Amino acid sequence: MSIYITPQSAIVKSVSGLLKVKDHQGETLSLHETDYINEGEMILFNQDSIFSLTLNNGSEICHRQIKSQPMAYSSTPLTELVINDITTNNIINIIEASRDIKVSGYVKGDIEPNGEIQIDLKNNQYCTHLDLSGHFSIDIPGFILAEHDHITVRYRIKDEKHNIFCTSKVKQYNVMLVGPYIDLTLCPIHVHKQPPSEVANNKVTVKGLAKYQFSENDKVTITINHHQYITRIDTHGYFSLDIDYQDVLAAQQITATLTSYDISGNQSSISTSQPIQYTKDKLSS
Repeated sequence: MSIYITPQSAIVKSVSGLLKVKDHQGETLSLHETDYINEGEMILFNQDSIFSLTLNNGSEICHRQIKSQPMAYSSTPLTELVINDITTNNIINIIEASRDIKVSGYVKGDIEPNGEIQIDLKNNQYCTHLDLSGHFSIDIPGFILAEHDHITVRYRIKDEKHNIFCTSKVKQYNVMLVGPYIDLTLCPIHVHKQPPSEVANNKVTVKGLAKYQFSENDKVTITINHHQYITRIDTHGYFSLDIDYQDVLAAQQITATLTSYDISGNQSSISTSQPIQYTKDKLSS
């Protein structure tokens, strides 16, 4: 089997016999009429294969021309390009989009120390080189990565005949720049004013409910007279916290703040307050 590295993107105009392409994911796929081939991809064919391609510039090239070129040999360097996740969870959040993100990976198999790695993001192109172990990394502005959902990484190497071989791979990722949509309500708070001798073991219960895109165990911070108390919401969004009566006394209101995170690490916070209603009735919550 022989190979041909496409110098530019092309469309299969006609084909008879075996004709395959090694795609960005390293898989070998059969080619048919009107199939699209990316620049730098490797076409595989037999000597009896008959085919023609329409190149991106409008010109055509047929099997006879390709077979006569010195690049059409089977002595291809054996390489595999591996791209690490763009972030820890392969999702870019709003904080990560505001700083540089390290794009990294490595090449397995035949490598050339200091071989060139090219990373394409539509109108942006970044270049770096392999280290002696075949690894590479480069910092790319997060806001540029966040404008897309994939990158294309290319690695060029020469075989023993000094033919240039290009392998490429696409890395998909997700972008989430908005935190979860949440809401929070506090139940009315009633406090009965009592003489000091009767308040030792009394509690005031603060209750509330989170809504929409919250998660179990999201934190609720309750603020009273500049003092803070922490509790968590349950699976259904409810929370409840008993606070000593003496800590509530003389406060005008209670404020609760819910903090939630989405799977990418984006944060949302919302606060709500309730006035404390002092009564002469039996202590209730």
